[in-house]
Amino acid sequence: ALNEQVLIEKCLQSLNSLKYPDVTLEIIVVDNGSTDNTRSIIERRAREDDRIRSSFSDENRGAAWNFNHVLSMARGNYFHWSGYDDLMEPTMLRRCIEALKTHEGSVLSYPQTRIIDEHGALTEDYDNGMHLDQADPAQRLKQYLSRVDMANPIFGVLPTEHIRGVGGLGSYPSADLVTLARLALRGKVIEVPERLFMRRIHARQSWRRVGLYEGFASWFDPSNKKKIVFTDWRVFGELLRACFKEELSLGERVRSVGMVLYYWPRRRFRRLFREIMRVGGFFRSEKA
Repeated sequence: ALNEQVLIEKCLQSLNSLKYPDVTLEIIVVDNGSTDNTRSIIERRAREDDRIRSSFSDENRGAAWNFNHVLSMARGNYFHWSGYDDLMEPTMLRRCIEALKTHEGSVLSYPQTRIIDEHGALTEDYDNGMHLDQADPAQRLKQYLSRVDMANPIFGVLPTEHIRGVGGLGSYPSADLVTLARLALRGKVIEVPERLFMRRIHARQSWRRVGLYEGFASWFDPSNKKKIVFTDWRVFGELLRACFKEELSLGERVRSVGMVLYYWPRRRFRRLFREIMRVGGFFRSEKA
């Protein structure tokens, strides 16, 4: 069986290996109501390494709270989110910061991805295709919407001011897709060609165990429990709102709205249709 506590140790070791000249690494670990030995592992590692800061919640406040609480505690100029089971090559931080400094107007840099299983074995070399270096924000959004699938770039490196500027992560399913869209509207997203990020996909991950729709929504935010969820419709609306939240010229805003109206329904038509059709089944099950 998968020992998730071992994966936490491996992740902390991976973070500890990140190096960049003249940069002080700060590792923030937030325990979101775990019921195993996670807290004692974090406390022990914090005693051993004064770069580790920790925070503990006695109850599960949801994934969105967890992501945003880490962000609220950050004190550095650069920021990186990490899942408890993901791994990074030691050069990831250096290569991503170099990319941010090299490309003027960039707000996010990320490495190419390797998908690994619970044992660390490679299952796929995943091509994200999110090198968005166009000067026009509407063109960046077009390329983003036409290519995005897995939101791996959210685990890249960002200037802290920019990830805070877009509000971190929303408390609804697939909010990371909207966060990435807002970043793309705000500035360039630079892809580092080396595969320096290893994302672990396995059956025991918390978000894979809660079930689709309502379960996934309550995983993001427990207050969503038993609510009717329209994930792709919600993201559709949030993408449109994103075009009005960033500082764009009138022409850029109009073109960006057009990109959302064209690309999101085109790519997600079946999901949007399925969400409408399932409402009748939801009410029938509630009455039963």
